[in-house]
Amino acid sequence: MAKRVMNATAAAIAAIEAAASQSGGALPAEFVRLLFGRVVAEDLDALPPAMLARTAVAAYDHLTAARAPGAINLRFYDESFDSEGRERQLTILEVVNDNKPFLLDSTLAELTEQGFEPRLVAHPILAVARDAEGRFLELAGEAAGRAPEGTRRESLIHIHLDRIDTPEARERLRSALDRVYADVGLAVDDWAAMRGRITEVIQAYRANPPPLPEDEVSEALQFLEWIAGDNFTLLGIRAYRFPGGDAAADPIDGSGLGILRDPSVRVLRKNREMVVTTPEIRAFLAKPQALIITKANVKSRVHRRVHLDYVGVKLFTSDGRLDGELRIVGLLTSNAYTGSARAIPYLRLKVARVARNIGFDPASYSGRALMNVLDAFPRDELFQIDSLTLESFALDILQLTERPRIRALARVDEFDRFVSILVFIPKDRYDTTVRRRVGEFLARIYEGRISAAYPAYPEGPLARTHYIIGRDEGKTPKIDRATLERGISAIVRTWGDGLKDVLDRQRAGPAARALVERYAEAFGAAYRERFEAQDALADIDILQKLTPDARATR
Repeated sequence: MAKRVMNATAAAIAAIEAAASQSGGALPAEFVRLLFGRVVAEDLDALPPAMLARTAVAAYDHLTAARAPGAINLRFYDESFDSEGRERQLTILEVVNDNKPFLLDSTLAELTEQGFEPRLVAHPILAVARDAEGRFLELAGEAAGRAPEGTRRESLIHIHLDRIDTPEARERLRSALDRVYADVGLAVDDWAAMRGRITEVIQAYRANPPPLPEDEVSEALQFLEWIAGDNFTLLGIRAYRFPGGDAAADPIDGSGLGILRDPSVRVLRKNREMVVTTPEIRAFLAKPQALIITKANVKSRVHRRVHLDYVGVKLFTSDGRLDGELRIVGLLTSNAYTGSARAIPYLRLKVARVARNIGFDPASYSGRALMNVLDAFPRDELFQIDSLTLESFALDILQLTERPRIRALARVDEFDRFVSILVFIPKDRYDTTVRRRVGEFLARIYEGRISAAYPAYPEGPLARTHYIIGRDEGKTPKIDRATLERGISAIVRTWGDGLKDVLDRQRAGPAARALVERYAEAFGAAYRERFEAQDALADIDILQKLTPDARATR
């Protein structure tokens, strides 16, 4: 299979090179392969070689334009070609930049955010020599590792999009990408300084352990070492000082690094305002814990377009007084999601506390089942949820393995910014429409909006969806579980359920159960659309009066 793909790519590139040689453009012999060599073969085959040759010449011209170090050369231009007797129109996005991590995935995330679907994506990393003013001197080929002496690694992003017709749409995309590349630059440039700041906190905790439980301090230290060890994509850091009372935490001037260099960027806010010190925040400050792990309000422009992960580390004076907080924002890496919760510092302490409090023998069936529940718990939620709530939810989920049913487990964010709800629904009642309608119901009842919905299909008869309902104004309504589950049950309720209820009320007993079994799925979709379950009773009576032979022929 791999050999066939390589052959298909090689054949496509050979056709493009042949077309380029006939175009008369001044193109280095290797450039077509450098540009398109890693592109998906079927994307190359979908476009005429002559058009791809034109875009290769244009890309080389763009690369060789003068560019000062650190500058970003971004442009759009249009192409068209004939396909099955009609003209296809494309817009080419091209960006030349100093090579940095996250450039391509951040670009693709912004395109997705704005509703664009790339038709072809090329991203060679090239070794380019330029003079002090940024004028092009030489292309030394692909910079797979370290660039040869006298050159630097440059990123060439070349993406085909469906035609972008209006100048306003192009400017909107350009402005958004400018912000993306600015954030990438801040995060990459300050990475070492951010890691160093975390190391300083680790050293301070070791030199002067804060007045917290020993196991809490130990796990906090190991978690900070874990995130500094490439398990967390560091994007921003800022230090705060607590003035006391009801005032908001004060950012310390000059402490911002990465995307938090800008003092106007707030990662904990409700609506447009910075979160002030509420009773919930004061409660966190009073808790005997070193860290808080939650989600920021701000979505990442770097790497993945998701809400930033937020780690708050309490800072103490040398004599043990709470003095402030170091706020760390970034993205947990795949290790945090794929590894066992029992292998991740801080999570493992939370899991161990829950298991100890519940008291199951770890070697028993129940003990192993509990650990499976905790390992399968949505990982983002596992980081954020408090131990007592996790204990309650874990027992609820464990009971679902014994008696499956609709269940809704809701938790209000510690800063009252969102509601996290785990919803369990029988798989035979669950589909995309149900997921959407349940989300709309939850948003309505909590007077918020659907920020996210993450479906999962674990073993067993239940599907699980993790909903995040964002909140902007006022206090989050308190909704009891029974109300949530009645509303969800009404959404997933079928016509057959209605017939069962009618027969249970009016003809209870074995006869009613026999009728439900016979007729719950017997009526066609057109009939169910037109008639309520109550209306079907008269028709069932008629059918029941027919002889068995007559019923068999209907």
